[in-house]
Amino acid sequence: MIERKSGILEKKLIKEIRKIEKVCKKNDNIIRDINLDSSLNFNQEMNHTFLYYSDDKTLIGFLYMFVPTSEEAEIQGFILPKYRGKGYFKELLREAENELRQYDVDEILFVLEFNPESAKDSLAGIDAEYEFTEYSMEYVGNLNELESTEHSDIKILEAIDEDLEELVEISKRSFGESEEEAKGYIMKSLKADNRIQYKVTYKKECIGLAGVYIEETEATIFGFGILPEYRGSGLGKQVLKLILIELRHKNVDEILIDVDSNNEVAFELYKKMGFNIEVAFDYYRRKI
Repeated sequence: MIERKSGILEKKLIKEIRKIEKVCKKNDNIIRDINLDSSLNFNQEMNHTFLYYSDDKTLIGFLYMFVPTSEEAEIQGFILPKYRGKGYFKELLREAENELRQYDVDEILFVLEFNPESAKDSLAGIDAEYEFTEYSMEYVGNLNELESTEHSDIKILEAIDEDLEELVEISKRSFGESEEEAKGYIMKSLKADNRIQYKVTYKKECIGLAGVYIEETEATIFGFGILPEYRGSGLGKQVLKLILIELRHKNVDEILIDVDSNNEVAFELYKKMGFNIEVAFDYYRRKI
C-alpha cells in the first residue's frame, strides 16, 4: 500500500523514515540523511513523500521529492534491504511521476550518494542518464580562530521582504535563473523558519546573496552568489568568512556547503576556507 504526503511531515513519520534510513545507510555504506525540508518546493500542495507499507502496515520504504521549480524534481529514497528486488521502488516512482505530471514537471534528477559498490544497482531497470556530480563539503577549520573581514566595506545582512526585488535581480545575474525561479527560491527562503536569507553589500551596494538552512546543530550554506563584476577580487572569500563567523554564534557543530564538481573556482575557494569533501552525490536525469 502506498500513501502520499504533502506539506510539513509529522514528527512521528519523520522518525519512522529515519529508522528506514539508518538501516539502509548501514547496509549500503553511505553516510548522509535525506533532507526532508519541503519549504522550497514551488507548489506546497504537491505530494512530495511517497510511503510503501507492507500488508501488516509496516513502513518498508519511501521516496522523497524536492521540487523547487516546475522544470525538474530531485528524487531520493530507500527500500529496506530485505524487500529489494521486488519492484517496490518502481511502484513508488510511478506514483511520483503521476504526481509530477499533474504539475507539468517533465524531468527527474535521481540523487545518489556515491558508492562504487552499489551505484550500478541503485537504478537497475530505470532509464536514467548520468549528468553531473555534486560535492557536499564540511567545514573542518576552527571557527574560533576566524577574524572579521579585512574589507570593512563588505557586510552581510539578514534580508527582509522589502529586499525581495533586489535579491531576485542579483540571483538572476549570479546563477542565470529565470525571474520565476529566482523569486520562488528567495520568497520561500525569506518565509521559512529554519532558513536565513542574507544579502551581501559592498560600499552599501548589494552585490550578492547567500542562504543558510539550519536543522538542529547542522547548518548548510546554499545559494551563495556574487555578481560577476565583483568576482576575482577576494570578496567571495571575505563574504564566506563573515557567514562562518555568523554561524559561530548559532550553536551549530557542523557546517556544510554543496558545490558542482564542474565549478572549480568555487571548489578551490571552499577548500582554502577550510572545507573538505565529506561525500559526493551523482545526479542522473530521466524524462517522464
